[in-house]
Formats: sequence, structure tokens, C-alpha cells
Amino acid sequence: MENKRSIEKLFEEKFQSYHPEPSPELWPKLSRQLKWRNFMRPSWDSFNIAYLSGIIIASAITIWVLTNRNNESKVQDVKNSLPEMEDLSNEVRNNENISTEINPSDSNNTSIQQAGVNKAGNTKNLSSTRNEKTGLSDKNSDPSKTASLSVAETRNTSESSVQHPEPEIRNSALPPRAFFISSSETGCAPLQISFTNLSTEADNFTWSFGDGGQSNELNPEYIFDNPGEYFVTLTAKNENDDISVYHTIIRVNEVPEASFMIEKQEDLNQNISVYFYNYSRGAESYSWDFGDGNISTEANPTHVFDTPGNYDILLKVSSNYGCIDTMILSNALKSQNPVIKIPNAFSPNKNGPNGGYYSNGENRNEIFHPSFIETPVEYQLRIFNRNGNLLFESKDLNIGWDGYYMQELQPRGVYIYKLRVKFENGEYLVKMGDVTVFIQD
Repeated sequence: MENKRSIEKLFEEKFQSYHPEPSPELWPKLSRQLKWRNFMRPSWDSFNIAYLSGIIIASAITIWVLTNRNNESKVQDVKNSLPEMEDLSNEVRNNENISTEINPSDSNNTSIQQAGVNKAGNTKNLSSTRNEKTGLSDKNSDPSKTASLSVAETRNTSESSVQHPEPEIRNSALPPRAFFISSSETGCAPLQISFTNLSTEADNFTWSFGDGGQSNELNPEYIFDNPGEYFVTLTAKNENDDISVYHTIIRVNEVPEASFMIEKQEDLNQNISVYFYNYSRGAESYSWDFGDGNISTEANPTHVFDTPGNYDILLKVSSNYGCIDTMILSNALKSQNPVIKIPNAFSPNKNGPNGGYYSNGENRNEIFHPSFIETPVEYQLRIFNRNGNLLFESKDLNIGWDGYYMQELQPRGVYIYKLRVKFENGEYLVKMGDVTVFIQD
């Protein structure tokens, strides 16, 4: 055991100061690998990938800032170099052809001789000094040279109506960008929409509204008459014929149609019961105003009017999209003389049927027919016997009952009639009663 310890101590003493070194061929490879690993490992102790990334990003930002400043400087130079033509245009605005000749022989100032022909054919001469506006200088003028200016205007407008907007400075190197907003994206037909053009770097615009309509205006207004979805497209183009397209969808909802008729019957106590028949289309909700302070939301209501009068009945219908329509029946219950006069007896002709022909206002005692003060647009007359059997029916206003059924004269007695008419204002009237048939001896 002691020999083993002595051997270990001996090895420790011998190799304690020994430091192995790699061979000359292996050391360069190990050195390169160690440098690459240190470069790819971010650290504040040495130059590595983190420092390199920061330098690249900072350089890119610097280049971008300098480029934008250069472009802004160029645009400002272009604005400053634009000539001031406002004062010169005020003098030549009302002339169709103006020729300006500069005479450099005058050493004190430059004289501009203007000659123009007005609409009446007379010649008008104008003389003015324009050293600053034309950019000419007395010191720099050469007497051996002659300069000429010509200015032509195709429109003759008054001075107060002429505007001089500042020219738009566009960078032709940038592509156009089409964009617009609309005053609304959905609504009820007919729907009027205003479009606001927010395109950039473009000077030519074409609108397509999806229903065949087009426009080349900058900010057009358009009316969509029919319900549906419309694909509205704006195409913007610059002077290099580069194009950009933007679109949106306009939804036009259908408007419901309000329509109704009434059927009124008078009770013995003079109260008037009115039945309302609703024929509206595309509606989901209903609002009735009977004109006497009462309302209803039923589709087909029934209402009793206490007294006759000139009531204006209103129906308002709404769709699920909030589109509405209204119908008003004016003077629904008229208090003047009866509209229809119906006799309670007549005497048929015993010599045979005559077809029941008559003219409105004609009193023929052998034919049972009503008389109208106001001519109806629809008419139906039915005659029943006591057993409820239908003996006669007519939808012709000029044909009444002649007292015959199946070519046979009906016996003397009481018969039931039912009259249904509709007037031009939409009023629907039904009357029932009895009529007595007298057979003359």
C-alpha cells in the first residue's frame, strides 16, 4: 500500500509542471475554430456578431435618412424655381393672341410691346416693363440680340373668376396608389353615394360603378336605382401609364311597398266598422294611424269609427333593413251624400229577359241596379234567393238583374243582394240588403 502511494506521488511530482502543446499542423485549425466560436457568441468582451449587426442596422438607417432629406431638398428646389406668372396673366387674360416683343436697345429698362386682337377685330397695344417677371436684366442684355415672347390663351374669363392654384409637385418615380372612401356603403334604393378620391401620384381617374355607369370625375356622385350589390372600382393612372386599382362593394336594399284596401259596414247605432286588407310587399312590420287618435301594429286590423268624418288613414311599413314606405288614404269615411243608391224593389218585364243592360244614372224599373255618384273601378253584384242559392252575378257596371234565372222569371218575393265595389282612392265598400220583386198583372 505504501509503495502504491509513493508511485502516485512520484507521478504527480514528475508531471505537475508538464504542459502539452499541439503539433504545428493541428494548432492553426484549433485556433480558427476557437475564433469563429467566439465571433458567433454575443459578448461585450470582444468584436462579434452582435457588434456587426448593430453596425449594419445603423448604416441602413443613416442611408435612408440622408436619401429622404435629399428628395425633400429637390422638391423644394423645384417649388422655388417655378415662375411667378400671376401678374402677367392679369394683363393678357382677355386677349386671344398676344405677341410680346422685347426691345433691348433701351438702356434704362426693357420695354415689352404687346399686340393683341380682340373679338371685334381691333388691335390693342400694351406697353409695360417686366424685368423681374420675365427674368431679363438691363445689365445682362445684349443689344445685338432680340428676344420675343408669345403667350396665347384659349379661354376669355373675367379676372374675378380666374384662380391660380399652386401646382401639385409629384414624384414621377413613385407608382400611383388608388384609394377612395364613400359617404355610405349600404342603404335603401334609390341610394345616392358621394365618392371622395384619396389617390396619390396619379392624374387620370376612371370610375366603374358596377351597374354599367362610369365617370372620369375626380370626386363623383352616383345614384344606384335598383336593389343589389355593386362592385365599385377606381382605376388611377399617372403620366407614365402606370395604373393602380381600388374597389369596394355598395349594397342597395329593396324598399317595401305599402298597399291596403278598406271594407266598411255601417251598424244600426251609426258606428262604422272598417276592415283593413293589407297587400303590402317586402314588409316585416306595420304601423297604422287611423286618423282619429287610434293606432295599430297588426297586419290586417279592424277598427270602429264612432262617427262619420274625413279621416286620413296612414299605413307605414318597414323592412328588415330599415327601409320604409307609406300609403295614405284621404277622406276614407266621407260624410257627404251616399256614394251608392240601391233601390229596395223593382218590377221585371214579363215578356222575357232583356239582358239587364242600363246606363249609370238611368232609372229603369224593370232592372235592379245601383246608382253611383262616384264611378268605381271594380264592381260585383250578386243576387241570392231565400235558400242562399246564387241566381245572378255581374262584374259589369252596365249590367243589372232583370229578374230572370235560367231564362225563367222568378216569383214575386224578397231576394238578397250583395254589392262589392272599389273606388279609385283605394276605398273598398261592401253593402248587403234585400230587394223585393213585384210582378205586375
